[in-house]
Amino acid sequence: MSQAGIIAITTSGLPPSVPLVFHTDSGDAVPAANALNVFGGGTTSTSGAGSTITVTTVVGAATWTDKAISFAAAVNNGYFVSAAATATLPAAPTQGQFIIIETATASSVVIQANTGQVLRMGSGASSSGGTATSSAAGNSVYLVYRSANTSWYSISTESTWLLA
Repeated sequence: MSQAGIIAITTSGLPPSVPLVFHTDSGDAVPAANALNVFGGGTTSTSGAGSTITVTTVVGAATWTDKAISFAAAVNNGYFVSAAATATLPAAPTQGQFIIIETATASSVVIQANTGQVLRMGSGASSSGGTATSSAAGNSVYLVYRSANTSWYSISTESTWLLA
């Protein structure tokens, strides 16, 4: 039986500068059929041209939702609150995740920290599992989570929020 026309390529014949495994933050990727796929997720996208792969992440991109009743706030989202409501913060956020609240009502809007979390605005801080309350239209707050001390920090606050 002839083996003519069959070529076997092994990695042992490749120069040491040819990568065979690509390490990432969460595992390794090995090319298959001479191809390696690179995909984005969430607010990250990828594109390729020639010998270049470009990874683009849009920082701070939020999905905005109107709310007129109490709700469980989701990370990396913004909310226009148009009636008296309580926004309960997530129980297990991770470092750098954010939530934005914009009041579109003079009714009471309450931000409720989850168990063990603290709300920090300027030099003020709520109690553990405490609240921040606004009762003026146009008040807003941009909160970012810090894991080290389970706190939501206001990196931008418009007008007055009462911490409790």
